[in-house]
Amino acid sequence: MEPPTLAYLDNNVLILLENGNYAIEDLERILSCRQLYFPYSQTHAFEWIDIKAKPPHTKEEFLQRRFKTVRRICRNLYVYQDYQTGKTRAIDRDPADAYCDVSDSSLGLTAIHCFTNLFTHEQVEQTRAQFGFDSKVINNIAPDEIIDHLNTKLQVWQEKYSFAEMIETVINKFPGETKFGTYHRFAGYFTFMDLLGYWKDSPTDNSNVARLWDAAHAFFASGCRYFVSNDKRTRQKTRVVYDLCQIPTIVLSGEGNRAD
Repeated sequence: MEPPTLAYLDNNVLILLENGNYAIEDLERILSCRQLYFPYSQTHAFEWIDIKAKPPHTKEEFLQRRFKTVRRICRNLYVYQDYQTGKTRAIDRDPADAYCDVSDSSLGLTAIHCFTNLFTHEQVEQTRAQFGFDSKVINNIAPDEIIDHLNTKLQVWQEKYSFAEMIETVINKFPGETKFGTYHRFAGYFTFMDLLGYWKDSPTDNSNVARLWDAAHAFFASGCRYFVSNDKRTRQKTRVVYDLCQIPTIVLSGEGNRAD
């Protein structure tokens, strides 16, 4: 008997399943697999904190609907990062309990919002101009080739660190960096790629925090066979990071597109 195949669904795909735009059978057909398991993560739960319900519906109604969806689709297969060890663990956890767990970290979520919005849009654009990257050019470079291109540009600019080395240099300045694990590197990679203009996000009040959630989804998906996302920017950044870290997870859209 073949072991079950894990397919990690971005939040945007879960919403489509919840609204009836997709069915599990569609994903089974696209992935050519019937023994599929869909884990959800603490990142899904963190995103539930931020979402505002639209009248006449209440936040509680939204949460109960989402919990029902996750119970049906993910069957309570929950993955999270143990902050004491930096390791990723999978357990049986009801989404309502997972939501309560992350809600207890709401102070940390407030700090994340403050930290990720330290720089104005104008300051970010000035930095991109200083690096000399043209998004129209680099967005057309294949994910498995973009790191070499970025390294060439970075070495012309500062003649010292490669793309990955710059992230490692920052991480090594933090106490207890050995427990940071891969997640923080993913967050660094996503943030730095966006700063350089690679499939950059449209600036909004929430775009910086949303990018961290994108990186976190990519991190948790790295232990699965598939990562399904309907956000092209997330897919492209994820493919770069997976290639850099030699992670074999297949990245695709909800329609099965494996190469954007």
